[in-house]
Amino acid sequence: MESILTLFENYLAITLVKLRIWKSSDNYTGRIVKISKAFVFKRSIKNYFMNFPFVWGAFNILVTYRSDIEIAKRLVMDSAEKLLSEYSKNLKSKWEEMMERYYLDNATLEPKLAMSITDYWVQLNLRHITDYKLRRKTKHYLFQETMLAVLETNDKVKLATTTLQLVKIPPVDIHVNH
Repeated sequence: MESILTLFENYLAITLVKLRIWKSSDNYTGRIVKISKAFVFKRSIKNYFMNFPFVWGAFNILVTYRSDIEIAKRLVMDSAEKLLSEYSKNLKSKWEEMMERYYLDNATLEPKLAMSITDYWVQLNLRHITDYKLRRKTKHYLFQETMLAVLETNDKVKLATTTLQLVKIPPVDIHVNH
């Protein structure tokens, strides 16, 4: 499902902010859509950099139920803090300009962690802001940083997988009688 907030309207275009396009929750995506009134109901113009140099990204880590969840949460947040804190601080004034210009509610620019439980694992979802041109690279660095930290926990945190693993196949003795 997709929600849209109308931000600004003039004689030539309508400017909108999209919600829930990439994410699984009702949060800003960072996507601003400018719709020319000549194209109303025909097509939209998606612009990731018009007055808004960042988008919100999401990063999921899946850990087993036997993991120390508190350590896992700390590892993800430490990785985010290390990689994103300076960027978040530098964008505060830009976000304030956006709120004033487009009448947006205030949103948290600092990384936020949410946890959900599934049938197979615990999912840690980190929501963060990133430069729209570096979304994939940021996700890569977050995963790399978190993965290295997980390896240093001496198996207190284990990444989850749906891979089936056969541990031991018992010996089979077949006798054929003629």
